[in-house]
Amino acid sequence: MVRATGELTDLSVLAEDWRQRLNLPSPEQAQRLLTSLTLLVAAARLWRDRESEDPEQGCQPFLQVRQQLWLRELRRLGCSGQEG
Repeated sequence: MVRATGELTDLSVLAEDWRQRLNLPSPEQAQRLLTSLTLLVAAARLWRDRESEDPEQGCQPFLQVRQQLWLRELRRLGCSGQEG
């Protein structure tokens, strides 16, 4: 996953690649697997100082995870119709 996401990557493309490589039956299953692994990596910590009682001082993230959400602006969106 780290090698595949060295640059900007669409998660649906990565999930489809995993579905084919792992022979998973559905795209949804590949998406859930990818989401689960991403959450585990984001939550994982590496202990620097095992003697420290303060979690902020004693550990750091295992990997730096950055996610971006891109939204498209819907300016000048019009709607016509009648309620009835």
